[in-house]
Order: sequence, then C-alpha cells, then structure tokens
Amino acid sequence: FDFTGEESAFNLSTVAGGALWAVALYFASPVSVLLLFLGRTDSERPSDWVLKKATGINKMEDASVGAQVAVATWFAICGVAIAVLGESAFGGDSTWGISAGVGFLTIAGVSELGRPKRIDAATLSKLEAQYDDFCIFASTRLSRSAGGRVHQTEISKAFRSAYPAYTEDVLDEMELRSLIANFAPSSERSPRGYYKNLSLIQTNRTSVKDLGL
Repeated sequence: FDFTGEESAFNLSTVAGGALWAVALYFASPVSVLLLFLGRTDSERPSDWVLKKATGINKMEDASVGAQVAVATWFAICGVAIAVLGESAFGGDSTWGISAGVGFLTIAGVSELGRPKRIDAATLSKLEAQYDDFCIFASTRLSRSAGGRVHQTEISKAFRSAYPAYTEDVLDEMELRSLIANFAPSSERSPRGYYKNLSLIQTNRTSVKDLGL
C-alpha cells in the first residue's frame, strides 16, 4: 500500500476518526453529554444500554467475551459511520473525524469521571436490606415532626440496640447517616450532628437481641 497517497491518507484519517468516535460513544451518548452540560450525570453507559437490550445483562463486566466483542464491534461500526458521514458533510475534510472525535472523547471522559459509582447485585441487595431494616426501625422509633431534635448518636444507639447485627464494622456512622438522610430528607443535619424536625420516640419495645434472634 502507498501510505503517501491522498486516498490512503483519507482512509487512515477516517479510521482514526472512527476509532475516536467509537471509544467516545462507548462511554457517552449525545444525551449524556447534554445532561452533563445541564449539570447532571447519566448513570448508565451507552455500551451497557446496548448490552442490556441485546442480552438482558446489565453490566459489561458480567457479560461473556463474545458479548463484549459484539458490543465493541457495534460501536466501532457506529464510529466509522459518523466519521464518514461527517467528512462527507464537510466537503470531504478528512480531519473532521479526528478533530470532532477528540472533542467528543474529551467530553465523554469528563462524563465518565463524574458518573456515579456502579455497584454489583450483591452490594445492592445488601444496601436494600439495610434500608429496609432501618425503615422498619424508623417507622416506630423516629418521628418526622416540626420542632423535633435528635442527635445522630441517639439514633445510632437505638438502631443498633434493636438490630445488634449492625455493628460499626457492618454499618459505620457515615452509612447510617445516609440511611437517615434517605428516610428523612427534609430533616437538616447540623455540623454537630443534630437533626432538626426529627425526634426519637422513647419506647420499651423488645429488641431483636432480647428475643434471642
């Protein structure tokens, strides 16, 4: 092949631009880029969305090698198609695919860095179980009422007394703080750890520990 010819240079530019677009689209879609400019972050990669639609698997990490290759090939085809169409639209400018691809890839990288951390099914199940237990506790021990005031340590002591399995090694104070925030999002927490409009209901209710469970 004569790599010095104009046609070869065009082909190489098309392939390079297509590769840049393929990688960028793998991690970010035009929709997620728009959300980024609006101050929001899409929690799902385009590659995961395509994988889920094609196989029912939610995450690329859980897919087989064959499925991963198939998805990557799909985005490679899309990337080259965008590079070719873009170059044609701009009068055959062979540098369009590379310059635009670099720009979109940069934005995709920013979107990926700001994307919420994804968790596996086991961790998600664990978090849901923790929140369910906390909601059961809070339904009888916490009151979301105006004028209420309670410190996080009071909630922590009462919750861990009712559910002894939740030691600080299993559920630390920051995680407990997240549970409280999800249960009572309107209750403001002061820097000293006091929650406004939230109070602890005193009760003689028998705990799980007392029942020997």
